[in-house]
Amino acid sequence: MVVNQPLVTIQVVTYNSESDIEDCLDTIKFCSYSKIEIVIIDNCSSDRTRQKIQDHSLFNSKKLHSFFLKENLGYAEGHNFASKQAKGKYLLLLNADSTLSPNCIEPLVEQLESDNNLFACQPLILLKDDHAKINLTGKVTQYLGYDWLRDYRSLSVPCAGEVISISGAGVLIRAVYFEKIGRFDQQYFMYYEDSDISWRARLAGFSLFFQPKSIVYHDYKYIPNIKQQSLQQKIYFVERNRLLTIMKNYSLKSLLLLLPALLLNELALTLYAALSGFFMTKLKSYWSLWKARTTLLYKRNAAQQMRKVSDAKIVADFVAKVDFVHFDHPALKYLLNPFFITYWFLIKKLI
Repeated sequence: MVVNQPLVTIQVVTYNSESDIEDCLDTIKFCSYSKIEIVIIDNCSSDRTRQKIQDHSLFNSKKLHSFFLKENLGYAEGHNFASKQAKGKYLLLLNADSTLSPNCIEPLVEQLESDNNLFACQPLILLKDDHAKINLTGKVTQYLGYDWLRDYRSLSVPCAGEVISISGAGVLIRAVYFEKIGRFDQQYFMYYEDSDISWRARLAGFSLFFQPKSIVYHDYKYIPNIKQQSLQQKIYFVERNRLLTIMKNYSLKSLLLLLPALLLNELALTLYAALSGFFMTKLKSYWSLWKARTTLLYKRNAAQQMRKVSDAKIVADFVAKVDFVHFDHPALKYLLNPFFITYWFLIKKLI
């Protein structure tokens, strides 16, 4: 139990979240942790999200600070904006479609208070529509930058311990470290910003922890809500941001070692995109990277200057196999994955 409770800022970024925000705020209202403030950033919603927030009983509370923006800054910059308003020692980043269990915050705070080297603490996130099944316990990272939910739909909860990547659906972050490593990269807009900041935090020598005593519920959707974004937009951000992450955070030596696998992967992805109607989306992701090449080099230099940990330690728990629950193409199963696994076996010790 935390005797002297530090202030926790709960940050919620909304965008066309009228179907979720009431439940989210209700659970915040009834959480048992007393020293909280709430910062809501609405990214210029076109539905009734603003009205739902203003109609909620928390709206007139001194604990709640709401900002209704005139443009959509995206998830990443929305949380950056919120963190600049926050007064808490810790920031609880929460999706609008996530809800808190009553005693969710205490175990996370206790964990961070117990170890000053912890950057963030990941709660156990369960599926909102099936509390028996896990949504995530952190994220798995594959060495080409792919990531996916750890323990998705599992019935077995792992023990508390270090993880290599956190999820922005619900996570407690130490505010001073969040600022120290540069907050989220605003260029990401959405997707992979949590993977990138996990990588940068570990590069800077910090650790990430999973604490199953803390429970969050998430209304997870693999296919995005059309009111919030299209599938084309998701593919664009996911592909561009995956490449941004590895290009910024790997050392030059590691990138050169990975180049054959990276080129094969991009060739296969581009071919698949052409056959699936996403060719222009894939090309757009490449074009965006090219246009931002000067900024990318600057961000890469910043990440490498912050480095206190070798790539050998960073990749120690990366996996070789691309293992998506929602995608199991024969080419991936019988051609690409065997190559990725063999290639990783050959070069991992050289990194």
